[in-house]
Amino acid sequence: MRGAHNGPDEARILSGAMPQRLTLMGSEALEVGDGYTLGPLKLLIDERDPPALDLLAARIRWARERKRAVAAHCVTDVELALYLAALDLAGGPERGDRIEHGGMIAPEAIPAIVEAGLVVVSNPSFIHDRGDRYLAEVPTDRLGDLYRLCSLIAAGVPVKAGSDAPYANPDPWLGVRSARDRMTQAGHPIAKSEVISAREALQLYFGGQIAPGEPADLVLCSGMPSDVLEDPDTGRVRMTLVHGAVVFDSH
Repeated sequence: MRGAHNGPDEARILSGAMPQRLTLMGSEALEVGDGYTLGPLKLLIDERDPPALDLLAARIRWARERKRAVAAHCVTDVELALYLAALDLAGGPERGDRIEHGGMIAPEAIPAIVEAGLVVVSNPSFIHDRGDRYLAEVPTDRLGDLYRLCSLIAAGVPVKAGSDAPYANPDPWLGVRSARDRMTQAGHPIAKSEVISAREALQLYFGGQIAPGEPADLVLCSGMPSDVLEDPDTGRVRMTLVHGAVVFDSH
């Protein structure tokens, strides 16, 4: 909700309104509060109206003083380059800093992302939802740079996934299929070299490992694990638990 502009008003609306445990990114106005975990400072970088490099670095330094990570909206080469430069100017990246989207990552940018230790939070569903437009508008030699997965993982970049709803379909199972198949809505492939297995795609959405003493945040599905990997679909979900409490039951 408003992402980079989340502040106290948005926190009041969202806190307690969702069954999931909530982590909020937002602006400098967003502070620790009840009903959510305070997430990174969100930096909205738009190459059509880019922020001044020194001002962007100043915001990162502000976050550092408050022990807060930063997460930058980067869907183009320019936005990614500006973010990397601002991190350097602010004293370097720190644990927890993120690239949101990574919509376009050139091969030569991958070593810099690895060196910085940045997490990439990708949106695989965009390959499905917007892929046909990408095929019409993006140069052929850049299609492999769209929402990379396999090459980032192979290079050692920590990769997670999200929907970016409402700008794409919120169904995580569509995201899993899109990461596995790299097919557009009309059935055209995009950069099959970037596909990953269904198991790897599911792991993009995992928050952690199941272990004694950990909060019971679980999704229970019908079928064996091999069935779920063969046919990852929301129709398989039978029950969802958040912190041990049932929040969805299909029966």
